[in-house]
Amino acid sequence: MTFEDDVNVTHGAPRRAADEVAGGVAEATNGTLDSEVMDAEEWLDWFEELDDAYKQEQRDKLLISGLVAGLTLQALGDLYNLSRERVRQITGQAGVNARDLKIKRAEQAARRERHLARRVYGMSLSFPELDVDEIAEALECDVPMVLRGLGNRRGLHQKLGPAGDSHRTSEADLLEALRQWANQTTRATGDDFTAWATGRGIPGRQTVSIRFGTWNNALEKAGLSHLIATRGGSRPHLDDATLWATLYEFFTSDAEHFTAQGYEAWVRGKDRASLATLRNRLGTWNEMWRRTKELLRYAANRDGTWEWAEDVLAIIPAECERKIVSPEQCIQALQDVAARVPGAVTVQKYEAVRRGGQPAAIVVQNKWGSWIRALHMAGLDDRMSGKARGRVARGEVVL
Repeated sequence: MTFEDDVNVTHGAPRRAADEVAGGVAEATNGTLDSEVMDAEEWLDWFEELDDAYKQEQRDKLLISGLVAGLTLQALGDLYNLSRERVRQITGQAGVNARDLKIKRAEQAARRERHLARRVYGMSLSFPELDVDEIAEALECDVPMVLRGLGNRRGLHQKLGPAGDSHRTSEADLLEALRQWANQTTRATGDDFTAWATGRGIPGRQTVSIRFGTWNNALEKAGLSHLIATRGGSRPHLDDATLWATLYEFFTSDAEHFTAQGYEAWVRGKDRASLATLRNRLGTWNEMWRRTKELLRYAANRDGTWEWAEDVLAIIPAECERKIVSPEQCIQALQDVAARVPGAVTVQKYEAVRRGGQPAAIVVQNKWGSWIRALHMAGLDDRMSGKARGRVARGEVVL
């Protein structure tokens, strides 16, 4: 049996056709490399399945094909108990220069990586819901290669760590900081608190607003209701579904970075909700990202079963007009919900049954300074929870 006519199976082990392997040798000696030539790992697997007689009979050609596949002179010599120099002599007699071949293989590997990187990036644009591991599996490549190919889109596909941060300032510490600031300030505004807190290594107003839902909620929980200012004027407002649609738009865009800071850069100059608005209304960045990831996965296999997602996906943020929400509309919404639910009218109950188009609970709170004050203005004092009535009785909330 010769190297050239080996197209059969020896001792049950499959072999590459002779012209396929020899073709790689010919390409190498002609100054190019065929992209279908086996790599070193494939060649070793193939070599191990050959019978010993065949290995000896075709030694020289196998050494050449192994060199073309990317094995070193030393590795090939070890297979045949030959020195590196002897392998160099054998392959050199066939016109194969190991050093030149190494350079050509490096150039070929670089071309392959560039091609794969383009495929990775294209898959990211088409399937933003996939994780890094899923892209690697789909393209049959390793994770480091995917991460290199993703470039600025890496953050879109990497899994988030566990929720929560053990090093963050506790809510109790934030409330105590608010009380200390209130005792020292003559200008009770959120910006003033931020300036005061920064000099003491304490998170500012934005963090406080995120942790307690709104700035006014935090003031209320700190026993500082007298500092709450009612926002009586009519203000433009985007509903929550539009905010989620904006996040979906961001995560399916070709933004420079898919982080909170990346969102701030992306939204600049657009008529979209600010990062602060998203955090105040929808939660932390990680919470928003996890929820949007679920939305991305649903959108990839949309079947009409998730009503909330369908509503969000139907929204085009650029075409949405901000709604004007008046204090009267907030009162009417509270009264409408109170007429349809039994017992105390809590934020959770309100959110569960409010009709489409009615302001979100956070808007009601912002409009009247607190949920308790909003219920009072709606004439719903008797529908406050026991906890809320207790706070009013203790003077913690100024009505």
